[in-house]
Amino acid sequence: MPFTTHWVVNNRIIADRIDHNLTPELQLAQDKLIQSLLEQSERPQSHIILDCTNITFPTFRKRDWVTNAHLGWIVFYGVTNPLFKISVGLVLKIRGIRHHFADNADDALKFLHEVDISLPKAETA
Repeated sequence: MPFTTHWVVNNRIIADRIDHNLTPELQLAQDKLIQSLLEQSERPQSHIILDCTNITFPTFRKRDWVTNAHLGWIVFYGVTNPLFKISVGLVLKIRGIRHHFADNADDALKFLHEVDISLPKAETA
């Protein structure tokens, strides 16, 4: 599969990689998978860690999972373009979606453990 979307902490934290080279069909499949994983969550809210290392410029498209009632925090890492950080951060803030930018995957996971003390330790990194 050309994208990697999986649980990092079972039914609590989803890891995903944003890739602007995905076809529209694959983007839709990826979004449906994230939506499905959020719906499977055992808790009222699960979090998403997004790997943005392959993104050089922000691309905006509708992502239905962003408004899922089970979504807790979205944590981005690997963002090198300041325009991406500002524009995505502004859109999410306006929509009232909790988000954070971290330097790497470990920092993203550490942040989530700080804001959600109910999280178990990660099963895989």
